[in-house]
Amino acid sequence: MNVAEKTYCESSFFERVLANKNKKEKGVYGILYRFLSKQCDIVLDMEKTDFLKLCKEKPLYKQLFKRANLSFRAIPTWKENVDFSDNVDKIYLYDSKTRKECEKIREAKGCLAISGEEQDVLYFERLGRVHYFNLVPKSDQIEDKNITYHNSWEEFFATFKLPPLNAIIISDNFLFGDKFQQRKERSLYAILKAMAPKDLKEDLHITIFAENSNSTLTKERAQEVIAEIKALGLNKNTKVTIVAHTIKSTTHDRKIVTNYDYLQSGVGFNVIDESGVEKIAIGQEQSITGGLDSPVTVRMLQVQQVQWLKDIFEKKKGMNVPCAFIVGDKINRLFLDQ
Repeated sequence: MNVAEKTYCESSFFERVLANKNKKEKGVYGILYRFLSKQCDIVLDMEKTDFLKLCKEKPLYKQLFKRANLSFRAIPTWKENVDFSDNVDKIYLYDSKTRKECEKIREAKGCLAISGEEQDVLYFERLGRVHYFNLVPKSDQIEDKNITYHNSWEEFFATFKLPPLNAIIISDNFLFGDKFQQRKERSLYAILKAMAPKDLKEDLHITIFAENSNSTLTKERAQEVIAEIKALGLNKNTKVTIVAHTIKSTTHDRKIVTNYDYLQSGVGFNVIDESGVEKIAIGQEQSITGGLDSPVTVRMLQVQQVQWLKDIFEKKKGMNVPCAFIVGDKINRLFLDQ
């Protein structure tokens, strides 16, 4: 996973983005243009000679071509060689596919494909919105019409639609603490059930990182948790890995990363049991298409977290003591570079 988002775009779609990027009534195209120009390696379906001519003659093409650390190029045959299988984080912008065709790609492959139909373009805009969660015990809630509380993880995730995904990474130092057994069904397992795509045809990869300096989690218990997660029926073939390590700082901030999404919790994710919310947890979710006006984009935060965890996953850091271990399928496509 790299900071630059590799985006394959049909030329007609791309030209429409350029033509409408400054029109207020077509505001979503302005968002699309900022997204493409700020964090995407762009590939167009045109002949190289035609493309280079446009880069000389058209100011916007020239600007995009000269960006630092981001590429802008033409591959006329890219549509003939697309393989949506085992996707990490590529994006496809189509005029030749319908909304329903792109929706099927998103659901079955966990790949962000967008058609040129208005509903799909608006879907892209909705993805970038921030969604806040506010989990508070009922005894601590106050009556205020300006405050929205969530009484379960399911309730929070039901308020919006997640971007497509085929892989999940969770990092939380205290997930497997002394309250895990009584809270696992309504916390970790509830989150996974709420996030797992119902129509995904690819393997679903789930990796959980937890700090384990005090040996709270044993290999045997981790293997039991893996078996319980697989028994949830999230996907026909779910690959689960648990990583117990000793670097507290890397997973101090509790986060969930997927192919196109970034979620963080101030306290953690293990805060609910059968009687309800037991501990206040406040945080937010946002996809990589949002936060474009910030110097540090959501994409930057997402990739930074994955790179930190990748060093642990590959046993470069925090894994040289007996209490540190990796069990399970030991695979997550988010650690791959495409």
